[in-house]
Amino acid sequence: MKCYVEAIKNYAVFKGRTTSKEFWMFMLFNILIALAIGFIVAFVLIMAGANDAQLDTICDIVSNVYALFILLPTISITVRRLHDTGMSGWWCLIVIIPILGWIIILIMCMLISEPFPNEYGPTTKRDYGSIMCPSCHIYQDDSLSKCPNCGYNLKAYHLSRVISLRRFT
Repeated sequence: MKCYVEAIKNYAVFKGRTTSKEFWMFMLFNILIALAIGFIVAFVLIMAGANDAQLDTICDIVSNVYALFILLPTISITVRRLHDTGMSGWWCLIVIIPILGWIIILIMCMLISEPFPNEYGPTTKRDYGSIMCPSCHIYQDDSLSKCPNCGYNLKAYHLSRVISLRRFT
């Protein structure tokens, strides 16, 4: 659920990268929420005694409102996911092609992340020789003394982690 909320908060952020886990968790919760909304609306209308035409009309309206609400966050997280694989976000426009476009974008989103920084930002993939900055939560090269994003002292943090791990060995 955290990934879903973060994607909603970052609805207008088209720069940077997002991990495959964040992307697919957002998509999963998006589908689950849409199904839940559909079942709840249908249940309430059936209990209220609505006929089939009213049920169809109101369910269509509610589902279209949700689709409009989720449209921009879905586009932005897809663009960031494509950035994570090293592709331009403009590839999102391929969905204009019926059926085939959706299949292609699905395959593109399933590709593995680039394990190194690219033109869209620092890596989101954990790699040996890298350390996650506790301030901005982005993996940086282990040899850096300060995080290039936020300026956090990575050497002091890395030393404290090594010392705390040695106590248990």
